[in-house]
Amino acid sequence: MKIVFADCFSGVSGDMLLGALIGIGADKEFLYSELSSMQLDPFSLEVKGIKKGAMQCTQCRVITQSLQNSTRGINDIQKIIEKSPLKQAIKDRALKIFQDLAYVEAKIHDIPVSKIHFHEIGATDSLVDVLGVLIACDYLGIEAIYSSPLCLGRGIINTLHGPIPAPAPATLAILENVPVIHTGIEAELVTPTGAALIKHLSKRFGLPPQMTIRKIGYGAGQRDLPDRPNCLRLILGESDETFNEEIIQTIECDIDDMNPESYPYIMESLFEAGALDVSLSQIIMKKGRPGIRICVLSKIDSVKRLADVMLTETTTIGVRINQVRRYKASREVKTIRTQYGPVRFKYAWAGDKPVNLAPEYEDYSKIARKYNRPLKCIYQDIMDEVSKKIGNGNIVDKQKM
Repeated sequence: MKIVFADCFSGVSGDMLLGALIGIGADKEFLYSELSSMQLDPFSLEVKGIKKGAMQCTQCRVITQSLQNSTRGINDIQKIIEKSPLKQAIKDRALKIFQDLAYVEAKIHDIPVSKIHFHEIGATDSLVDVLGVLIACDYLGIEAIYSSPLCLGRGIINTLHGPIPAPAPATLAILENVPVIHTGIEAELVTPTGAALIKHLSKRFGLPPQMTIRKIGYGAGQRDLPDRPNCLRLILGESDETFNEEIIQTIECDIDDMNPESYPYIMESLFEAGALDVSLSQIIMKKGRPGIRICVLSKIDSVKRLADVMLTETTTIGVRINQVRRYKASREVKTIRTQYGPVRFKYAWAGDKPVNLAPEYEDYSKIARKYNRPLKCIYQDIMDEVSKKIGNGNIVDKQKM
């Protein structure tokens, strides 16, 4: 599986992304040919090598006569994209990106989306940036993109609407629910177009995924920055998609002064609040006191809710939160009919290879009580029967489930 990690240590813009994609192998002649097939204003694509600090980068500039004077509405952009001979998947994604840009602009200016007229992002250079990035990703066969948190600048930006603060209001609106880092640099590091592209393309934001690195490309920005090279780094690699990867959070606290009768209730409350898993470990704390460590696995959007439960329901006065990478097998629960009746089974696989099959404890424990037989005997009976029906041992054929 071919994947890319975007290292946005100096922010991101459409031309930086396009330059970096050319740097990792996208053919500039092919890009120009595909873009020239559209009903755009006359333009040329200037691609050259340039140094940004100590980094050798690829700078990509769109040279056009219209520049910032081109004013288009979302309907104009939609017609241009829909009439193009590009692949339907590229057109669909480009339309979604521009529709989101139009939506945030309309919300900021408090007018209907249909009345939004783009200037900077509606001009030919920005259409080329968005469509060029999508064409380049398709050309390279990139199946997934991951991104670091986005570095933001500050200061004042001069636009056709007048001076506005950096980051631009549209940029911040697009980046809702995206992790960012405020650098304090007096510059616009993330443009609305760059924000929209990276948000739509990225599978997730955070740490780089596990991969075998194949190529690295640097896309240059148009200005120089005081404390870092103004470029975007793309790392092209290959990933084994046998297991699913995700970024989750761990929330922990250590307790040495709570009634142990409270722990079952706290665990139930954490699961009800969205915990992926909860575990308790015995530890020795300061002054030799025995204690309990509560560790909770959480989706990123559940962290605050779970931390609130821990701070409210336990005697701790603080929790530790860390980001971790988790690999997991694909899984689902299926009901299989057995000699004892229907039993739910948890089935897991990696790619198309089965890796685990197990009955749900609640189901086979009820059977053991009903027939007054040892739990381990009921478990073995069920596993033997199901394994003979749909596979060998306790690993089954996915296609037969």
